[in-house]
Amino acid sequence: IRHFGKADGLPESRWYDVTSDRKGNLYARGLKAVAVLRAGASRFEVLSDIKDLHTLRRGRLTVDRDGMLLVPGNDALHTWNGAKWSIVGPRNGWPEIGTHDALEDREGGVWVATAGMGIIRWIGRREWRNYGAAEGLEDPTVWSVKRCRSGLWVGCENGLYLGRESTDAEGLRFKSVGVLRKTRLRVMVEWDGKLLAGTSDGLFEVAEDGSGAKLIWPKAEGVEKRVRALSIDARNRLWIGTSTGLFIWDK
Repeated sequence: IRHFGKADGLPESRWYDVTSDRKGNLYARGLKAVAVLRAGASRFEVLSDIKDLHTLRRGRLTVDRDGMLLVPGNDALHTWNGAKWSIVGPRNGWPEIGTHDALEDREGGVWVATAGMGIIRWIGRREWRNYGAAEGLEDPTVWSVKRCRSGLWVGCENGLYLGRESTDAEGLRFKSVGVLRKTRLRVMVEWDGKLLAGTSDGLFEVAEDGSGAKLIWPKAEGVEKRVRALSIDARNRLWIGTSTGLFIWDK
């Protein structure tokens, strides 16, 4: 595992998320900056106009099918088209609430994890649907969402939920899967068919049905265990963001 830091172009910061696009560019989001490691480059580069994002804390990075970078923020969704930032906020119908994560589904709809309203689905980028306690998602503070073969996984402040299509009602119904109940589920990825959950207690591998989870990193003492970001790059390497920098797991 290699460590990236200030010598590699990354400002000193807590690194909350990492993602990559189809061109092989890798994006990393810190406390007050978004940096990019362009395909073929060896050093990170901080994106311009970053002053507009100074209020963001833990917004996860998502690249949609058109190559647009989506960055959830305190009360808006910030987007980067490769040249400039744009904002989707209350003036565009966005609810006035903090957001943590975004996920684009196969139909082009965007699922957004919120700080207090559960999950909001941006259907076709024009309509919204909210999922909360009425649908079984009892923890309203959502940190991450991930769709796998088994359904839609939702990482919350106090545990993990699995959402599946309901046979007797429209939309999804959620249930708590019973693992990692008292740890903050910050981020999730699927790596080689396995669901990995980055938490405040380390990196865990979660059983497909949610029946169990085992710690896989870090196992040594003295290593920062709070995982803030996970991403798989084009070479199938796992990037891990922590308070002390980025780590790369190359099998």
